[in-house]
Amino acid sequence: MKYRFSLIALVSAVSLPALATSGITAVPGEAGFTTHAMPSAKSRADVIKELEAWKRNPVTADGWREVGGEAGWVFVGTNNPSKTRAAVIAETIEARRNPVTADGWLEGYASVDGIARVLGLMAARLSRPTPLGDGATLLREGHAAFERDFAALWPELSAFVAARGP
Repeated sequence: MKYRFSLIALVSAVSLPALATSGITAVPGEAGFTTHAMPSAKSRADVIKELEAWKRNPVTADGWREVGGEAGWVFVGTNNPSKTRAAVIAETIEARRNPVTADGWLEGYASVDGIARVLGLMAARLSRPTPLGDGATLLREGHAAFERDFAALWPELSAFVAARGP
């Protein structure tokens, strides 16, 4: 039972990083949340270069042009002649079929190092001291036990879900 609780706590902790990278922070009160700027890997020069390109041809990558006024945005087609309509439709269908892996964000959680990176990022974003940064060490130390517990839990969980039906 102790290991199952630990496993549930680990799964909960692993799902929290999605909030840490969302640009949204929960706040008390009526609003409930606030948005904030996210750190970027782009340099200032890259951003200025993209802005100049946008000013020369203000069409988004997916084919929308800002016209202002009540119209706002008008679809004018894409600037990418290498992508056919069939390719765009195929990408859309694949993203709808498997939305979790469409962006590849889930792959970061496939290893202990990926989870350690996310826990470190979460700890760095908090202004108060937190044990999140040490979570990676605890995860590495108990990984074999967590894996055994999960291997025991998975058949039970699968049987439970199968018994409930669709």
